[in-house]
Amino acid sequence: MDRDRLRAWLTSPHRTLRWRSDEDPDRYEGVTTSDEGLRWFRWSHHHGEGGEGEHEARLQSFDDFRAEGPLRPMPEAREIELRAWVAAHARSSSSA
Repeated sequence: MDRDRLRAWLTSPHRTLRWRSDEDPDRYEGVTTSDEGLRWFRWSHHHGEGGEGEHEARLQSFDDFRAEGPLRPMPEAREIELRAWVAAHARSSSSA
């Protein structure tokens, strides 16, 4: 086990938020925070429809999120949580 990598992961402020967009328990959507911005994705455990795994990943800057909102529809509670994270942790590119 790489203890330094584990320690970095445990102390990182970054988060992944997931939600189901339909009734299928084998599919979900999500967004992961990163130093570069917000990484939006869809995930499927179905082997068909393009295969199992991540699909349609896109990166959105924090400034674009602040100005335009989420790239994809998401539950209101998750959006509130994401906006709070961005306000607390993400700097504007104009202040970098």
